[in-house]
Amino acid sequence: RVTRTGTTYDLHISHKDKVSGKKYTLTNFDEIKPNINNIFFIESRCGLDEEFKKHSAEQGIVLNARQICAIESTARMNPKRPVYILHTCPLDHNFYEKSPKYFQELMSYPNVHIVFLKMSDMFMRTIVEELYFGHTFEQSAYPVAHISDVMRILTLWRFGGTYMDIDVVSIRSLDDLGVNFAGWQDEYSVATGVLNFADSGFGHSFLTKYLEHLKHNYDPHNWSTNGPLLFTKLLNDICHIYTVKSKSKDFTAYDIPIFYPIYYNRYQLFFEEDKSDYTLNELNQTYIVHLWNKMSSNTVVNVGSKQAYAILADKYCPKAYHNCGSTF
Repeated sequence: RVTRTGTTYDLHISHKDKVSGKKYTLTNFDEIKPNINNIFFIESRCGLDEEFKKHSAEQGIVLNARQICAIESTARMNPKRPVYILHTCPLDHNFYEKSPKYFQELMSYPNVHIVFLKMSDMFMRTIVEELYFGHTFEQSAYPVAHISDVMRILTLWRFGGTYMDIDVVSIRSLDDLGVNFAGWQDEYSVATGVLNFADSGFGHSFLTKYLEHLKHNYDPHNWSTNGPLLFTKLLNDICHIYTVKSKSKDFTAYDIPIFYPIYYNRYQLFFEEDKSDYTLNELNQTYIVHLWNKMSSNTVVNVGSKQAYAILADKYCPKAYHNCGSTF
């Protein structure tokens, strides 16, 4: 049991589905083992206490169908890898029955694990613990974005594996990509929407340097300084990766089409039916498709349409897509 903001939650109580007999159990944070095969998604909206207090465990999982699609498609493409959802909003032992149908269907994948994340567990006894316990994030101009920037690095520093943003569709397995990688999103910056690091050796050493930099140079004023800009700077300094063509024996920065085939200023291509063929053809080299939720979240996808996003969802996350109603 843990207590946060005056409320006590059980973290490891099974709920048994009466139909299938399958148990749906919250995974404890300390049950996660370091492993390069780990895959992490982080729902960080309740990472700050002020936001946490606005939510109740009665809501169940706070993820929408598109976010579930990211998780489902990744679990389908990587069936031998554990996929962890680090969920910062309150959950209790009845989380399954309180959650939407598309989430309940997601739980049929045996490699998907739900973790109700207590933030103190994430930050305690780490290089950047003072950023959280000193309430630094609350004073930020972009508190949710900044705590998310730090949490993804801290998660891989602790456990190794792959972090993905939750506005993606996985269309290929990660197996061919190796260890210690990210991807260019344009010719100027390596993005942090897909990150892979080993839990030891170069990977752990790089992330340690990243966290040490954040400890001493955290920037509360600018949106991307603690994320992609810092990440790209460290790749420059440590790996001498300066351009898309740069090579390093320790780290791979994949070319733009691998993770970011459609740039954010063209996100409409995923939603325009007359552009679907063109858009899907742009994904020939792609492993993970980014949908740029910051811009696209309010753009409607009609279930059964010929929109590129709809076609991808139908193929790669059918449970999320076909259990969300008439709009996805």
